[in-house]
Amino acid sequence: MAEQLNGGLSKDLEGQGTVINHVALRNFKGHANLDLDMGRITVLIGPTGSGKSTVLQAVNLLRSALGSKGHPLQGNGSYDHSQFTDIVTCGDERREVSIAVDGQKKVKAGGKHAASTKFSCRLTLGRSPSQAKLDATVDIRCGPHPDDAITMRLDHSHSAGRTVVSGAGTPGGGQVVACEGGTGLVPRMQARLAEGPAAEVFSAMFHEGEYFRSLLEDLWHVPFSRVVTRDSLPLEYSTGIMSQNRAQAAASLLSHISGDSYVQKKMSGMIKEVGLRRIATRTIPARKGEKDMITLDFIGKETSNTIVHEGSGLNQLASMFAILSYSPRESVVTVEEPEIHLDPAAQARLTGIMVRQVVEEGKQIVFTTHSDYLLYPLLAYIKKKDCPLTCSDVAMHYFDTDESGAVSGAEKLDINEHGQIHGGLKGFWDAGMKAMNEVLG
Repeated sequence: MAEQLNGGLSKDLEGQGTVINHVALRNFKGHANLDLDMGRITVLIGPTGSGKSTVLQAVNLLRSALGSKGHPLQGNGSYDHSQFTDIVTCGDERREVSIAVDGQKKVKAGGKHAASTKFSCRLTLGRSPSQAKLDATVDIRCGPHPDDAITMRLDHSHSAGRTVVSGAGTPGGGQVVACEGGTGLVPRMQARLAEGPAAEVFSAMFHEGEYFRSLLEDLWHVPFSRVVTRDSLPLEYSTGIMSQNRAQAAASLLSHISGDSYVQKKMSGMIKEVGLRRIATRTIPARKGEKDMITLDFIGKETSNTIVHEGSGLNQLASMFAILSYSPRESVVTVEEPEIHLDPAAQARLTGIMVRQVVEEGKQIVFTTHSDYLLYPLLAYIKKKDCPLTCSDVAMHYFDTDESGAVSGAEKLDINEHGQIHGGLKGFWDAGMKAMNEVLG
């Protein structure tokens, strides 16, 4: 189903999971200089306006660049990225804006040759389409044993219009210019290397930009605005869930899940765990001269409501759980404030769902939140002996503002093996104690 939604890879390349290890922002919105280490679960907390959502926007802007043949600010993903002056820090057009993401990915070429890769993608923005640049470095290791693995490095510069491959351990070695004058931000590459597994892997990975497209297909986003506002729509309606038009994206999930019993069952299990309901799509027979319509029902023990007549909490969960269900194993999912419209008990249960996505499906989840009802259960999972999630798997960053309200950076919190945070959970416990002291007076 992921192939249907995002275009699909060629049969020669099978993606086996992407992990983001590091994100660096330079002069992007409120962040003049930000570096973040990422975990299997990464949590961004801090005051309103401190730049948490900006990190998710940056990752999705890079995602747009990977799939764009034009300027990424034109909006090819979940965001309308607006103009350059809205992106650069303080609107200062003299500054260079860059977004860099480092990570790793496993791939299999031709169904038999596995390769591990480390990638570094850096998007540099300019005021005009011609000034946008996407530079990428990919280190590839291919071979059955680490000792005799063949290693290669690919360096692609969109601005220079060329891709250079450095071969180490390959017959002939040296450098090979794989492509010159590529079009768009996704490079078109076909390297000429010696015959053998390494050449086969490389050809499958980089021909027509397959590797970068596989990265794109592993990045999924759940936006803050995700409430479905239409109770029915034509059966064949199929705008992508990751469409930049949020209203269309939320509505089109009805079409995507209507014919997929596996996803319906998976989503029903999640929604039932959080809100004691299950879901089912229903076809509304066409009237004369009209088309068949579909709707999504939330079904309880004694009640049944269409999605728009259900409470906002369960309504928005349909969009979130659709993304969690459709995103492939070992993909990256970013979520803006998963707790919106949910009561405290439901938020705690939602934490369990996200942890299982990480533990059982190997996904990496990055989310922003203002809720300690999500965070304390997450810290409790670290302490549980029967849960494989450890303190090293969770990265929690506290974002802050200065006295003027401007973004002032982020601090990585120190979490120990018991789920305890050195110095406490900033911005939560102290705020609660202050309010309680005022009440008790």
